[in-house]
Amino acid sequence: MLNIKSIVKDKIYKFVNHKYSSSDAFGFKDNLDLQMIHRFYSRYHPLTLEGGAAGSKRNVMDRAELIRPNLIGHSCLDIGCQAGFFSFILSSDTMWLTGVDRDPIILKKANLLKKKFNKKNVDFKKMEITEETLATIPSFDNTLYLSIHHHMIKVYGYQRATEILKVIASKTTRLFFDFPYYKDVKDIKLFSEIPDMGDNPHEWMESYLKSAGFSKVTLLGVLQHPEKTHEKRPLFMAER
Repeated sequence: MLNIKSIVKDKIYKFVNHKYSSSDAFGFKDNLDLQMIHRFYSRYHPLTLEGGAAGSKRNVMDRAELIRPNLIGHSCLDIGCQAGFFSFILSSDTMWLTGVDRDPIILKKANLLKKKFNKKNVDFKKMEITEETLATIPSFDNTLYLSIHHHMIKVYGYQRATEILKVIASKTTRLFFDFPYYKDVKDIKLFSEIPDMGDNPHEWMESYLKSAGFSKVTLLGVLQHPEKTHEKRPLFMAER
């Protein structure tokens, strides 16, 4: 007679690649949860379950390498951290990363990866990004606000998203910020509130960041989408 329980257990063990839990104290249940989220949920960032990076539909490695040498102090807030790609890759013995996101499932993946690789210098928390919640957090030396602001405009509208940006500015010394060009999103109904930036979008974005409370804005680079070659996105560093 077939032992159904043993067959199912064997298949699950193969599915989650049991070598992880047999070689360390991470545990079978954690491994199963991590594998299930990784396989069937969001994989926007190129984190692998071995601790490295894989291909991504966004040029995240290019952004990380532009940001890394410009980090100051010892603390960094990663807004919309997803599974923690930037938090993991930019953290160090002297740089503490705090990642916040509103999605509890993708945050579970981030916390499982933290546990699996025993990362001591990262922390992940569930948080809605609003003026009220941001007002309660401490100040940070650096803040990552990457590929987020146009979605905030989509959800809250341009005026309120701008007010949220002002609160973010009050809580950080240095902000890393990217934003799509108007010409690349003007035909997408969801982003209809993003304003026309005129003939010099870099000048418009610099002025916009200064109006939020920053005194100096530097263009770190213009990065091309790896899958949509017509789409580019500028990365700025804004300083108070």
